[in-house]
Amino acid sequence: MAHRRFREGCRACHRAWLLCWLLASPLAAAERLLLLYPVVREPYQTVYREIVAGLAAHDPGSALVVRPLDGGGELPPADAVVALGRRAVAAAAATGRPVFAAVANRRDLAVPGCCRAALLLRPSARAYLEPLLAFFPRVSRVLVVYAEGEDGELVRTAEQWLAARGRRLLALPAADLEGAAQAWRTALAAARPGDGVWLLAGNGLLDMTLVDLVLDVAWEKRLAVFSANPALVRRGALYAVYPDNRGVGGRLAEILAAAEEGRLPEGHVEPLERVQVAYNERTGNHLGIGLTPALRARIDLLLAPF
Repeated sequence: MAHRRFREGCRACHRAWLLCWLLASPLAAAERLLLLYPVVREPYQTVYREIVAGLAAHDPGSALVVRPLDGGGELPPADAVVALGRRAVAAAAATGRPVFAAVANRRDLAVPGCCRAALLLRPSARAYLEPLLAFFPRVSRVLVVYAEGEDGELVRTAEQWLAARGRRLLALPAADLEGAAQAWRTALAAARPGDGVWLLAGNGLLDMTLVDLVLDVAWEKRLAVFSANPALVRRGALYAVYPDNRGVGGRLAEILAAAEEGRLPEGHVEPLERVQVAYNERTGNHLGIGLTPALRARIDLLLAPF
């Protein structure tokens, strides 16, 4: 009898604990959060899945409904919408609800009704340059060709970041691919062994012919080339930074929480800080870089020498 009463007491305690947990859980009084993403082919679809997983893992305190943009049916009601990519931003803005976006660049935010806050999937100046100083600390100058409208703010931030660490940025503007080719010829002619070379994409100033020219001269002059495109690491660049997709989801969760608590201004936009690093060990060896355990710990994708 006493044993039965003890078990019943334990069950009662468990029920009470469960009720308290449910009342305290964010989902008990959750906002309805709708996440929209485009339907694309693999491997790009995996990117969106990983962002969603990162967002869900950080539990922003919302009841999350994930919806692909497949063109079918009405969107479910929501208190706020997370939009991944330009197409999703347009669909989210049409709901009239607060929109939180992750997009490639600022142009993708030029939609009426967007956005309460946004995360750009383009690395910040720090994210681009910090690995350079870690892998190649003797660098004293970085060369870059850029488009003012697309890259101007990033380049000015990079110049300040490097100056604070005793380095210089030689930045040459260009308006089109022909101008970029001329600017790169000028920059590479003046390049010295130990310079860094920053390849900025997405601005219409790079094609593969120009990339191969830069990489050929960089190998000959022992220049450290870096970008945001891991494919260029396979072609001989020293390293590339690229989005940590789960980290992107986690940062979106933090942005949602900060906005809800009133800690973010309306229209807040920030660059990508959570990145992964691809590294070409053959190029590193050519530049005289020895990978210590600490440096290896920075690398997420290592291309070993042949």
